[in-house]
Amino acid sequence: MATRAEVEVLPTREALMEAAAARFVSAAGAAIRASGRFVVALAGGSTPKALYALLAGAPWAGRVDWSRVHVFWGDERCVPPDDPASNYRMTRETLLAHTRSRRSARGRPRSSSPGTTCWPACSRRARRSGRPAES
Repeated sequence: MATRAEVEVLPTREALMEAAAARFVSAAGAAIRASGRFVVALAGGSTPKALYALLAGAPWAGRVDWSRVHVFWGDERCVPPDDPASNYRMTRETLLAHTRSRRSARGRPRSSSPGTTCWPACSRRARRSGRPAES
């Protein structure tokens, strides 16, 4: 079944963030209803940071069952988690510290050595988490 791509142009950055927050909340709710969890790969950067800040506050944070959200990173750098360049740090400070997301459900890459490949292990964890929840 083919899906049809849609492009939506919004008038302001704030309107974009509101629309993205609404889609995130909708996708989270649908996934949790269907499988008992929402597996999401977060990105770094200033655009997602604005979205994460919005999701962390009222009214958006209360619309997601964060205890059922499994977080992974789509573009983490291989730096320590407290490094200023770490996307994990940015999402932790901007979003995760303000929600009830379970720490065990966070799939931060474990490697902290610059120049190393940390994605194989993280990718395996993400694939395992994407499997249907066990009863």
